[in-house]
Amino acid sequence: MTDFTVLAARARGLRSHFAGRAELQSLAASADLPTLTRALQTSGRLGEPLERSAGVDSLERAVRRHAARDLQTLARWALGQPEVLTVCFAELDRLTLRALFRGLAQGAPAAQRLAAAVPTPLLPERALTELARQATAAEVVAHLAVLGHPDAARLFPLAQLAHPDLFALELALLRGASERVVAAARRGDANLRQLVAWQVDLANLQTALVLAGAARDFHARDCFVDRGREVSLALYEQVAAQPTRAEAVAVLRRALAPGPLAGWVRSGLANAPRLEASALQWLLAGQRRAARLDPLGSAPLMVFLLGLQAQRVDLARIGRGVGFGLPSSRLVADLVTPWN
Repeated sequence: MTDFTVLAARARGLRSHFAGRAELQSLAASADLPTLTRALQTSGRLGEPLERSAGVDSLERAVRRHAARDLQTLARWALGQPEVLTVCFAELDRLTLRALFRGLAQGAPAAQRLAAAVPTPLLPERALTELARQATAAEVVAHLAVLGHPDAARLFPLAQLAHPDLFALELALLRGASERVVAAARRGDANLRQLVAWQVDLANLQTALVLAGAARDFHARDCFVDRGREVSLALYEQVAAQPTRAEAVAVLRRALAPGPLAGWVRSGLANAPRLEASALQWLLAGQRRAARLDPLGSAPLMVFLLGLQAQRVDLARIGRGVGFGLPSSRLVADLVTPWN
């Protein structure tokens, strides 16, 4: 089993560089983009120097590179036990590629497809930039094959269709990432294995909520991902079979109330746009508690990695929000990073 002692200590050191909740609220209240850029530059949260006139895309790229630098540092420290970081890297890659496919389907500009992305060893900044420029799903998958991405083969037949099914592409990404993180977690401690199982459970519940009330020509069970612990196939199918999302949420509230996922149920389950953010908040809160109980285990490392993901989500949202003149109250309400 992996010894997390050194990695946990170094992760705690890197975590001290995160923007706290109070600082994020202050950033969200920036009068304009130049003011926000100056504040981030002063606090050392940008991966490259920017002019005051820099736009939203440049600001996001600089924040993205700063996050990538922290991950690269941690990866160097994990030399000899890289599978430990696979739990994080595989999930970050999945979320990045999902955003790329969604942006492609929506016709979003290349830069917007990378809004909350975090470069990883498998998908570094240069690769992400190139992937975001592609005009079709097939071209994206072809580039992934060149990069040696492990999901390229399973994505290939789906991307070759005249009209690729976005849901099918996302499900393929989820299955691939789940296989890798579960395999990597076997080298970890009980906390890491539990975290990965919960990630699978949350993904299954999100899929079930998407399927509830939706017209489909396939069986819901075909979209279920094994390797979770708290969400059975029976519960998943019951939720997916509900005629409306509201009824699906009601089923979940009743079924999960006695279990460990009850906290997630209470954190805004019915709010579709906040669904993923609330899942990240719930996982992060659980790892913070676990880190206090076992400071030498995997939890401190996972607090850093989940916290980094939360920071990227928050800073990307703040950058876009300030750039488009959204009220700070709205940006603050959507923050994922916890207090303290």
